[in-house]
Amino acid sequence: MNAHPARAALGALGLVLLAAPAMAACNEPGALGTARVVRAERPRPDAPSPRFDARLGPREVALTFDDGPAPGRTEAVLDLLRKECIQATFFVVGRRAAARPDLLRRMRDEGHAVGTHTFTHGDLSKAEPQAAIRDAEQGIAAATTALGRRPGLFRYPSWKRTDAVDAWLAGNGQRAVYADISPADWRGDPAPESFERLRTRLEKRGRGVIVLHDVQEPTAELVRLLIDYLKRHDFKVVQIADG
Repeated sequence: MNAHPARAALGALGLVLLAAPAMAACNEPGALGTARVVRAERPRPDAPSPRFDARLGPREVALTFDDGPAPGRTEAVLDLLRKECIQATFFVVGRRAAARPDLLRRMRDEGHAVGTHTFTHGDLSKAEPQAAIRDAEQGIAAATTALGRRPGLFRYPSWKRTDAVDAWLAGNGQRAVYADISPADWRGDPAPESFERLRTRLEKRGRGVIVLHDVQEPTAELVRLLIDYLKRHDFKVVQIADG
């Protein structure tokens, strides 16, 4: 029997939408919560690109975090997300994951998706192809050791992709996840300053995959400001998860 055309189209994009995912009950009064999960199916080995498109609807955002884990700072972000029953996606740097595997396990146990962000956070576009692939592979290996399973989500440092790494990702079951909105909190600016950039960009787009950086001390406060804004303006949170 032939697949339904709409389902076939979704499968070709590596996209599965779950309107009512199985998530832990939220017992926090007034929590923002997570409205639904978008799962990234593993790409075919011959896929032309491993890039994943979350296809968010109006007033939907996905929260993603790069560069961690960082002791103290990642925990502060996780505490806020747990209080608000929000499931996010963390793209971890392999050398930091190897140093604090307990934080990756906490992410997993609290319902967050864990992807990888290379081992060194180097610029893959400036590395020799095999060195770039090795950096991506070692980052995945570090997360796999911590979690006991191989993550399937990947983010390029500074989103500087290469054809060689794209081909390797597709051939090894990895989806490359990008972002639509960045407040440039990686600079470590005070949270209100970063939030104003974020608010302006979110109001302009009306939806999007947001990238934040849990290695920066002000980011936890930025997350708090963002959650308050999302509640006041009736946004819904969508999680990007491994398929």
